Amino acid sequence: RRDWVEHDLAQVRTAGCAVRQPNAERGSATLAVPVCVGGEAVAALSMTTFGRSMTAAVVDRHRPILAETAQAIAAAFSADAA
Repeated sequence: RRDWVEHDLAQVRTAGCAVRQPNAERGSATLAVPVCVGGEAVAALSMTTFGRSMTAAVVDRHRPILAETAQAIAAAFSADAA
């Protein structure tokens, strides 16, 4: 189990995001990016949609927007902490 988690985390670090695809229990899909402060993930910013809508094009379109927003949140958090 731990190897599986480490493998998934390595993929997320490389991609800069995670995508949860729909399954039999959930019909929705989620795209998430980390909010990093001081090089450490302290939160995640995500969007959820109908599973069939989470295409590669949707990920490519929304990942940069989520990442930019996550960076702005991290910057605001860092400024508040200073």
